[in-house]
Amino acid sequence: MRMNDKARKDQFDDVLKQAGKKLGTSPDKLQDLKNKKPEELMKKLRPEEAAKLNQIMNNPELTQQLLNTPQAKMLMKRLMGDK
Repeated sequence: MRMNDKARKDQFDDVLKQAGKKLGTSPDKLQDLKNKKPEELMKKLRPEEAAKLNQIMNNPELTQQLLNTPQAKMLMKRLMGDK
């Protein structure tokens, strides 16, 4: 592995650790999410949750409303590293 690649992997590992702490999960579980398709993740939701999420994802207006909530904005800031 080249030094640049190793540095990137180390940075990515650090981001996973920080995100895991903020989200209350392990870095390994977050890494697993990266390799899964959205359909696989949807199967883990209760049917009513999956239906609601599908409804939101298929409706741009609902998606925008969700993203504009204070909670979503706060979560995005935290995930992006802003405080």
